[in-house]
Amino acid sequence: MALFRSPSERFFWSAALALVGLTWSTLYWARLVAEQLRDRGWITATMWTIFAAAGLGVLVLVTRQRPRWREVAVLAVFAAAYGVAVTTFLEQPEEALHFVQYGLVGGLFFAALAERCRHLPDSAWLNRPAVPAVLAFVLTVAAGWTDEGIQYLLPNRYYDLRDVAFNAAAGGLAIAGTAAWRWARQRGARTTSSPST
Repeated sequence: MALFRSPSERFFWSAALALVGLTWSTLYWARLVAEQLRDRGWITATMWTIFAAAGLGVLVLVTRQRPRWREVAVLAVFAAAYGVAVTTFLEQPEEALHFVQYGLVGGLFFAALAERCRHLPDSAWLNRPAVPAVLAFVLTVAAGWTDEGIQYLLPNRYYDLRDVAFNAAAGGLAIAGTAAWRWARQRGARTTSSPST
C-alpha cells in the first residue's frame, strides 16, 4: 500500500514537515536575529510585515478559488480572530510569528489529512466528522511543544508554556478556519448543483 494517496497529500505532508524542521533548526539563530532587529528599532515593523505577507498570501490563495459569500464570511471571521489574538494577547511583537508559523503548520497538517480522506472509503475511521481536524491539532500541538523542548536545551532560549499555548492557539485557529472554509465551500457547491424548486 502506498504511503501517500495522492501527489497533493505528499506535497502537504512534505511542506508541513519541512516547515517544522526549518522552525526547529533556526531556534538558536531566531533569538539573535530578533535581538538585532529590536536593537535597531525594526522588530515591530518586521513582524507586522511578516504577518501582513502571510495574510496577503492567504488572500491570494482564496481569491484564486472564486469564493462565494459563505467562504468570504468565514475568511472575515477568522481574519478578525487572528487580528484580535495578535493585538490582544501578545506582549512582544515577535510572538506574532507563532501565529504565522504554527498557523501554517496546522493548516498544512489538516490539508494533508483532508486530502488523504478524499481517497479513502466513506466508512474509513479517518473520514468521521472532525477526526482530521483533531488529528491535525494534535500533530500541531506536538510540534509546538517539541519546539519549546528544544528551546529548553539551548543556551539563549528558554521553555515557556505561554509559547506552547500560542503555538496551539495558532494551529487551532488555522485548522478551524480551514475546516470552516471547506464546509462553506462544499455547502455552496451543493447549493449550486441542487435543482431549483
